[in-house]
Amino acid sequence: MRGSFLIASAVGLIAGCVPTYREVANSTPSSTLTFEKGYTVGTGLGRSALQEYWIVEDEACQNPQRAAWFTWANDPAETRRVLADRQVHIVARTKFYEGSGGTSSSQPGATVNISECRSLAQFTPELGRAYSVVHKATPRGSCDLVILN
Repeated sequence: MRGSFLIASAVGLIAGCVPTYREVANSTPSSTLTFEKGYTVGTGLGRSALQEYWIVEDEACQNPQRAAWFTWANDPAETRRVLADRQVHIVARTKFYEGSGGTSSSQPGATVNISECRSLAQFTPELGRAYSVVHKATPRGSCDLVILN
């Protein structure tokens, strides 16, 4: 019983690091942002990837809210409503993990290489318009955050 409580507490703490985005009310003038998975590699034996999109208050990334996140196991797109005619700041982060057997010191174990790329974009969505947001990223560290109308 104690072990399950500790696990539940740890999951709650990890999930609570960045709160989930709070949608604007249906009656509020809004636009939609569809966040898309922007990588094609990262699945298979010894490989994984994680991609997150946050909506933040400003260029200093204050008060982040997680608008979408992707792994190999979930849907390739998530849609969120945002206030229209008000500047939106979006942070995108993609991490690639690749593991291999052995270590550099020839000791038993495994090596995990992690590469990460982050981007920040800002724009003002127009009332009633729909936008696609994609963080095109590769394990080599290159990435572009693209917002299309």
